[in-house]
Amino acid sequence: MGLLTVRTTTDHVYEYLREMLWSGSFKLGERLNENQIAAQLGVSRSPLREACHRLANEGLVVFERRRGAFVRDFSLRDIAEIYETRAALASWIIRHQKEIPPRVIKELEKYVLQMKGFASEGNIRGYRQADRAFDDTLRSLCENSRIANFLSVLESQVRLICAAITSEGSPTLLNLGDEAQTHFEIWRALKEGRLLDAALTMEAHILAVKNALLRRLEQGSTALSSAKATSG
Repeated sequence: MGLLTVRTTTDHVYEYLREMLWSGSFKLGERLNENQIAAQLGVSRSPLREACHRLANEGLVVFERRRGAFVRDFSLRDIAEIYETRAALASWIIRHQKEIPPRVIKELEKYVLQMKGFASEGNIRGYRQADRAFDDTLRSLCENSRIANFLSVLESQVRLICAAITSEGSPTLLNLGDEAQTHFEIWRALKEGRLLDAALTMEAHILAVKNALLRRLEQGSTALSSAKATSG
């Protein structure tokens, strides 16, 4: 019974911290104050440390000897490689489908409509949630568990990076309406069985986001200190 309690607490802390990281509540490179977070959540430091180790396995947190856990920071090269690898794997998953099940088409349509609605409202938070659900649904089609798990880690890192660049009420990397339209085109190609078109559109979209992100960093319009300081 005790093990179940510890496991449930660790899961709760892990999910809470991950959402905080994805929402931009912490800055890149910021030290995670274990005492403060544990007190805020009403838990001991043991499940908190376990949760931080899980986040480290996703590349969201790093540990420094005798200093504790820190939010990971990223160089320009890190960011380029993350997006380029994500683009290749997301495209690979689509290319290797014989067909897309009708239930998945219907689910993707729901998220596309949500994205269009949130884009018209300027609801960045809602848009991101629908976008995340769209990506998760496509990734679930992958029968290669190693590729699916690696892509999940990359997408988690992307969400951390984007949270550090944009936040509620600040400019987004791309126009939300244009992004929603691109997802609509991906969905339509999948529905019509044009898997190669869908894969190429997905890949081009991810690389377009990468280029927009790198341009913003190079222009110095963000607080990503290490990314501006080095490309290695």
